[in-house]
Amino acid sequence: MLIHLFTGLEETLANVYNIQYKLIGQGFAFQRKQKIQREYRKLLTRERKVGTQRDIQFTDTYPEHLKHLYLAEEEKLKKQRKATNDSILSEEELNKAVEPVTTERKFKKKMSNQKAKEEYEKIKAERARKKEFVVGWTMEWHTLERCKSCVTFCYQTKFQ
Repeated sequence: MLIHLFTGLEETLANVYNIQYKLIGQGFAFQRKQKIQREYRKLLTRERKVGTQRDIQFTDTYPEHLKHLYLAEEEKLKKQRKATNDSILSEEELNKAVEPVTTERKFKKKMSNQKAKEEYEKIKAERARKKEFVVGWTMEWHTLERCKSCVTFCYQTKFQ
């Protein structure tokens, strides 16, 4: 039994020593933190004491002969709020359906590999667009002629 008491005493001394060591080493930030914690605990205890009074203050007490009317009015208002919320939600759902799914990806960070792939896709699409344009036009490279509309030399082009 004496050994058990001694170990308990030793543990408490070690705890005290650690706390004192922390207080000495932590500086003003640790003290400020402790002060804030104390104030917060005080506020919590005050809230617990005052909370019961506040709950009693805001409970609705209706006269017994009119209570059914007040309750019916509350239900009606709840249904109206629910109906307006449902209509707003349906409009939002329609907007979400119209918007492409890729909008979520916009906000993610892109890696350099992804950026390079996107640039390559853009260049590829631009080349395809130019090819389609060139297929529609036949270019004759026979001679450079002076353009009548401008002063520079232009190649003759004819549309098929």
